Order: sequence, then C-alpha cells, then structure tokens
Amino acid sequence: MTDTQKICSISKCTRPSKVRDLCTTHYSRAYADGSLEIKRSKPKPFEPRFWAKVDKRSEAECWPWLGSKSIDGYGRFYIAPKSRQAHRVSWEMFYSKPFPEGKVADHICNNPWCVNPKHIDPVDEIENIRNKKLQKNNTSGYRGVSYCVRSRKWFAQVTYIEDEVTKHKTLGYYDAPEEAAKVVRAWREKHWGLRDSCNL
Repeated sequence: MTDTQKICSISKCTRPSKVRDLCTTHYSRAYADGSLEIKRSKPKPFEPRFWAKVDKRSEAECWPWLGSKSIDGYGRFYIAPKSRQAHRVSWEMFYSKPFPEGKVADHICNNPWCVNPKHIDPVDEIENIRNKKLQKNNTSGYRGVSYCVRSRKWFAQVTYIEDEVTKHKTLGYYDAPEEAAKVVRAWREKHWGLRDSCNL
C-alpha cells in the first residue's frame, strides 16, 4: 500500500479504502445490514417507452404491440421488478386504476397482440373461456385438442392464465379427437363448472 492510498475509515481496519472510504469487506457489511445509504437513480417514466412499442391507430382498430411477445402472442413489457402483459398495462394507464383482482383480460377482438384498452374486457376466467373462438389453424374442431405428428395421436390440454402468465395443463394423448375433447370437457366441467354445451 502506497503512502497516498487511503485506508478504510472503520477503526482498527488497515485494509485499503475502495468505496465510500470503506474497504470491500466493511462496504459489503454496511450495504447488507442497511446502515449504508445508497443513492439510486430514480426510475424513468415507463409511458414513453411503452407507447414507442405500440402501433397506435384509431379507437375502433386494434393497436398492434411491436415489442417482445410470449409464445402465445401476448405482448410483454418490463416494469420493475417484473415483466407484465402489455395489454393490462395499457388498460391500467387508460382507466387510471389497477386491473381488477381475480379477473382476466378478454380480448374482444380475439387478437392477443392488441393493446387497445377499448378492446380489453376484465372478466372471470370461465367467461373468458366461453368467449374464445376456435383458432384458424385448429384441425380438430374442438378447443384444447390438436394433432401431434410425432405421436400420431390427438393431444388434449387446457390453457389458463395465472398471475399474468399463460399456463398449459397436459391431459394426455388419444386416438380420436372426440376422445381428447371429452377429457378436456370433463376437466373444465370439474374445475370450472363448464358444461358440454360450451363445445370446449
């Protein structure tokens, strides 16, 4: 240690000063126990960053999300400390209140990438399922049933949203789409009270 190098300001410590007149060891301890006041930069407003990722059109049209998307096509937007669904963020900014607790976002336009708040309706999970239409690429004619080329069977699963994250529950592989659909309907009736008439 040179004559000009500062040492730690803690009494009886002879280690060199690294940060804020403290050695590395005492700085780490002070930071951990909260006795060290750390000045953090204020987070920048996220609104300009959000709208830079939106193709905002007329009120009646869909507003495509241009940023990152989940595997299911929903926009994702990071607001510390976590990534959120972009359409929920848009709804909250427009209505100036948190998204209703226990509700899911129903896209009345059926476009998951749309963030137009007028196209998003907070509903119960069951109502959201009832309102969903079959995907254009659906080959089974049943919601939650698709053909697996690898196994050469019909794949059954249910999809739901939990804590703004889309989740899937596998229900098995079957020889016929009708079998798979029967299993999907039975699971939804048991857990959500949905009947066969829903054609799920």
